[in-house]
Amino acid sequence: MAEVIAGSDANKGQEIYDKSCGNCHGPTLDGRGPRSGGITPRPPALVGPDAADLPAAALLRIVRDGSPGTSMAPWSRAFSENQQRDVIAYILAKKQVD
Repeated sequence: MAEVIAGSDANKGQEIYDKSCGNCHGPTLDGRGPRSGGITPRPPALVGPDAADLPAAALLRIVRDGSPGTSMAPWSRAFSENQQRDVIAYILAKKQVD
């Protein structure tokens, strides 16, 4: 896991998350963002008891490639690999606090 987020910046990741992910996954990463009600299947919680316990590499793959059968689009064209790792670092940091 550490190799996936080595050198990443959770603070930068939060900025990206707030602008690009929070509308669906929610400002508290609970899967209940303003747009989540109209999405099927609903975006998953990223933290808390309902969150899947995915390793950093799996989270990075989902951010990079999207998730087939869901509204999760690939973000590799919008964000560099470093920015994607920053977002994962932010999610993992929030999981540790939660």
